Formats: sequence, C-alpha cells, structure tokens
Amino acid sequence: MAYVLARWWYAWRRPSRTTAAVALWHKNSLLLVSHSYKHDLTLPGGGARWREAPALAAARELREETGIVIDPESLLLADITTYAGRYGRRTTYLYEVRLPHAPQIRVNGWEITGGSLFDAREACAIGHSAGLSRYIESALARHAA
Repeated sequence: MAYVLARWWYAWRRPSRTTAAVALWHKNSLLLVSHSYKHDLTLPGGGARWREAPALAAARELREETGIVIDPESLLLADITTYAGRYGRRTTYLYEVRLPHAPQIRVNGWEITGGSLFDAREACAIGHSAGLSRYIESALARHAA
C-alpha cells in the first residue's frame, strides 16, 4: 500500500530526486535483488536522503537491503542517467564495486525478499529492465578488455 501511495504522490508532485544503485561484482557474477513490490530483479539501491552524497546513499542502501557493508570510497562511478517522466525527474548514480570474495547476503525480508549472485551472462537473460541488460553487457565488455 505504501508503494502505491508513494507512486501517487510522485505523479502528483513530480519532484526531482536522486537515486543510487550498486553493481556488486564477484568474478563474473553480479548481485541482483528482488523487491516485495516489484516483479523484476534489480541492483540494490534506492533514494538518497536530503543532502546525502550519492556514493553514501549507494553504500547505505546496499547495507540496508543486503547487509553487505562497503566503504563508499571503494565505489567507482559507472554511469549517471537522468530521466524525466510521469513521476518527476530522477537522476540515478550507478556505482560498481568488485569484491575478491563472495559476500554473505542477508536481505531485510520486508522490502527486499531475495538476493543472490547471478552469472552475468545469465543475468542478461533474466526478465529485468533493458537498461540493466545494457549495463551488464558493457561492463562485461570493459572487463574482458
């Protein structure tokens, strides 16, 4: 219900907001999470708080959603996209981090209902956004070179 009310508020107010997401890699596997209110698998992330730096927001959201703690300084900015649509203007900062060991994932259970590492090639075939598929393909090409 809260998700529906939030969407209504964003459609009515059309505010500008900043979001941040983390592409957490281990070898050729990528962490994807499932939400209680969305059908697609996505990267961990969410909205930045008032005057919160995007890298701090990304690290905080990763910790809140998966229990994985990382230093915001270890995040590498991979992309910035701005989208103006029905629910306002949203600027999303996408960060990458590569871990030498597989992380222990502990989802919070109410917002995030699942999370695991997926082979990146398999992740491209899973039903999620075209933007995420493009990102995965470009990241694989960058790291193969």
